Amino acid sequence: MADISNDSNDSNGEIDPLDDPNSEVNKIIEYCIDVFTGNTKSAIKRTTYEIMRRPNDAAVYFYRAILFGVIDDLDMAIADYTDAIRFKPNSTYYRGRGDMYSRKGDTDSAIADYMEALRLDPDCEDAQKALAKLSAAGIPVDSHAKIVKKEELDEVTAKMVAGMERNFVLVNGGTFRMGNTAEQDDDCEKDEESFNTVTLCDFYICKYLVTQNLWVRVMGYNPSMFKGDDLPVENVSWYDVQKFIERLNSITGKRYRLPKDAEWEYAARGGSKSNGYEYSGSNNVDDAAWYNVNSGDKVLNECIFEEYLEKDDMDGYIKLLCTNQNRPRPVGTKQPNELGIYDMSGNVWEFVSNCLGDCSSKSHADPTNSTMLSKRMVRGGSCCVVAASCQVFIRNYGDHDCHNIDLGFRLACSPQ
Repeated sequence: MADISNDSNDSNGEIDPLDDPNSEVNKIIEYCIDVFTGNTKSAIKRTTYEIMRRPNDAAVYFYRAILFGVIDDLDMAIADYTDAIRFKPNSTYYRGRGDMYSRKGDTDSAIADYMEALRLDPDCEDAQKALAKLSAAGIPVDSHAKIVKKEELDEVTAKMVAGMERNFVLVNGGTFRMGNTAEQDDDCEKDEESFNTVTLCDFYICKYLVTQNLWVRVMGYNPSMFKGDDLPVENVSWYDVQKFIERLNSITGKRYRLPKDAEWEYAARGGSKSNGYEYSGSNNVDDAAWYNVNSGDKVLNECIFEEYLEKDDMDGYIKLLCTNQNRPRPVGTKQPNELGIYDMSGNVWEFVSNCLGDCSSKSHADPTNSTMLSKRMVRGGSCCVVAASCQVFIRNYGDHDCHNIDLGFRLACSPQ
């Protein structure tokens, strides 16, 4: 929320904010009235509206996180604290998220957040008290969640992080039609219908998916089902990804993030260099993507999969995938797109920063979908889906804590 400490009527004849029902001052007063009168749901609606107006403001996510904590919606509280941390890391936000993790019984994550709060502010008494309380309960605090600092990096990890930084591609901003455009199949969901136009600023995106090798170097463990240094990390939830990004930013001093939904699609289409392909980099799915037909031990006929889908026989579909050992493949082994980016069609689904929400047909400048919804959007298709699901406009979604063997991510960042 806005700082109101200096709001006052001045000698220029400006309207007193208290006399303006639309002023930031009155919005904060109304919010406080809702909170102190116990009308938490109304306060949540107000903060949600503010998030829609100011989607990059850490403070409003923080306020809504507190409210979700009041009504015991811990998953949404954690999600909002995570967004607040993403935009402005500080000890208060880490301590608040640690409290939510502690209430959920996830002591490892709680301790990691309390320690990060103390790293940022050694005098954070609330974090000190929380750790002392956990320790008194018999939980070995000192053996959990060691914070990696830049000066502690070994030579191999330092070289790997430096190599990753060289793999970022500058995507020049521009205006494009987003969704089911003329070159795509007409069969689409409502949230895949095209915008009239979407306008984006410049951004950077990594040409490769995050690999297991990088994940292990940063996080110290490998969650993936199919192991391999050059394979994309998978079986990670949105929460896991946010922890990775926070740790990586701590290591590098940078501000990496997930790409926004519109950024992801613009990059997948080839940005300003787009040739209008159906898949990312080609109209031939086998050139561009690892998908259900070609990602297993044998190349299969897609008609077999379609028969299972037509009969709504998902057990049979999954059994076929397992029998054929369909799995993620090493990153960067298919044809890149016009910007030199790999695997934006197929291999693993990719988290983006947006929650799932309907996309209107209006023009947008750097659109951000509703952050009230609990489903996280994923893009790109995977090694387990049909070719049509690898088209550049296709959306899918999952819960914040969803883990799948075909779900990973890539990194983005804004120009400094």
